[in-house]
Amino acid sequence: MVDGPNKARLTAAMLREEGWRLLKEARATPELRERSQLARQALDLAQVAELMDATDQRGGTGTVIPTPRRWRRPRVVVTEKVAPEQEGSS
Repeated sequence: MVDGPNKARLTAAMLREEGWRLLKEARATPELRERSQLARQALDLAQVAELMDATDQRGGTGTVIPTPRRWRRPRVVVTEKVAPEQEGSS
C-alpha cells in the first residue's frame, strides 16, 4: 500500500467516488426522506475529502480546526448635544 500524502490523496479520491455514488443513488430514490439522507451523507463525504486535501496542502499532520467567526461590535455613533442657547443664536 502507498504511504504518506499519496495515501491520503488516494483516500480522499475514494471518499469522493463514494460520495458521487451516494448522490447518484439519492437521485434514483423515489422516497424523499431517504433521498435527503443519502444526499447529506454524500455532502459529508465531500467535506471530509476537502479537509483531507487541505491538510495535505498545508503539510501538517495536525487536526484542521475551522476558525470561528470574529464577533464585531457595532459601531456607536457619538453625537454631541449642543445646548439650545449655543446653537447659533449669538
